[in-house]
Amino acid sequence: MKTVHQIVRRYYCVSALFEMARMGIGATSVLFMLHHNVTLSDLASIKMIQCFTMLIAEMPTGLFADAFGRKKSIVLASVCSLLSFTMYLQASGFSGFCIADIFNALAISFWSGAFDAHAIETLDQKGVPRSFLNVFFSRVASYDAVGVMVGGFVGGMLAERNEHLPFYFSIIVGLLCLGSIAILPKEVSRSRSKSPSLSLLQLISAKFQNLKASVTSIGRFCIANERIRAYILLQTAVQVMIQPILHYWQPYFHTLSNEINESTLGMIFFCYVGTQTLISYIGSIVLEVRPAMLAPIIIVESALVSIFALHMASSPSLFVAISSFLLLQGGVGHLRALLSAKFNQMLESHQRASILSFVTVVSRFGMIGSLALINAMLNWLPVSRLFVFTGVTALLMMPLLIRWMKPTARRVALMERA
Repeated sequence: MKTVHQIVRRYYCVSALFEMARMGIGATSVLFMLHHNVTLSDLASIKMIQCFTMLIAEMPTGLFADAFGRKKSIVLASVCSLLSFTMYLQASGFSGFCIADIFNALAISFWSGAFDAHAIETLDQKGVPRSFLNVFFSRVASYDAVGVMVGGFVGGMLAERNEHLPFYFSIIVGLLCLGSIAILPKEVSRSRSKSPSLSLLQLISAKFQNLKASVTSIGRFCIANERIRAYILLQTAVQVMIQPILHYWQPYFHTLSNEINESTLGMIFFCYVGTQTLISYIGSIVLEVRPAMLAPIIIVESALVSIFALHMASSPSLFVAISSFLLLQGGVGHLRALLSAKFNQMLESHQRASILSFVTVVSRFGMIGSLALINAMLNWLPVSRLFVFTGVTALLMMPLLIRWMKPTARRVALMERA
């Protein structure tokens, strides 16, 4: 078991470095763009292009990971991140920053699904029980939160000295991440039939037809399978639920007190990341001792998320609102990790990364729809009422969550004939 612990620590390290590199510029990239000939309208367009790139690239990158290797996909994610950081330093206007954010979107797409699939395949090879995934995903969430906290803190401190320094910091951490990927275990080699000699045009056409057929096949299977369909609905609900928490917590606290400044908001940010780290780590310890507690923990955390969100929407006290927000963020972060752990325990597939990518694509449509709805709601509701949106969504997803969590006698066997 000592060998297994050594292996999972490598995954924790790589994931934390990846998040640290991204967060090194995360707190300052918007201000950096605004200081370099980018307007607010340009910024909105850049973020829309980034989101659109993620939607387009998610399925092809998942199929690439399954066909050519999850580790290769993880390497490409790290390389795309490094290219993104470098592009930011060289950019001086809309087009340059747009290209930088496109590479950032590609990095997220290559990473999504491939990292989880590679780790699970390695643990399966070592004969680790699937119940250990509860611990693994909880610990990944806690280590990622530490990476986010360190990256955000160092990036913010460096930005006060020079606006370019956070990007150099992210490049250094990104290089460490790329180097640390080499210590991840080798994956099972996949046999691929050799293609007949074709012209370049014929080869491109054949690849496009294969991609289209693969996406269609995976999509139909996921929609037809009841357990996967339920998980897609749950992930979409989670995306809808977290949008007020991600994008509107800063103006929410400004409405409660005029004394809230940037320094105070920074302290709240570090406190909520720290709370998420603590909750995820405690959850991993509990699940390591009592794996059967997974379902009760998920259901209780979903109920608490609803309570804390509704409390934020109605509380006039700044102290109580901050306390509810910290617990809400910690609960949501751990809930997402546990849902992923539960779903991956059900999955038995050589196309795990592609299926996870399909789930991500569909759930992002929920994110886009919820953002449009929230923007419309802000025209006639105060920002505090947006957290009612979060609380009600958490309540509505509970019946589906309880049904989905019921034990099943068989795992979901997926796409073994593909």
